[in-house]
Amino acid sequence: MKRILITLSALLLITTAGYAQKNMFEKMPQNQRDSILIEAAKSAILKYAPGYYRDYKKPKSFFMELYLKTIG
Repeated sequence: MKRILITLSALLLITTAGYAQKNMFEKMPQNQRDSILIEAAKSAILKYAPGYYRDYKKPKSFFMELYLKTIG
């Protein structure tokens, strides 16, 4: 019984945290949201795959454009 309660509590926490992040990004202006996502992607590339980072190209958040088209 205790294991079930711990599992349900963990699932509730994960779901709530994900929903809060979703709301945070939906309320932001698009330029600010894109700049945050680009900065996060840049730091991930520099940390995990620095050979794939291209400084000479302007990054584009095409996944966000696709997401916005689907919700529409």
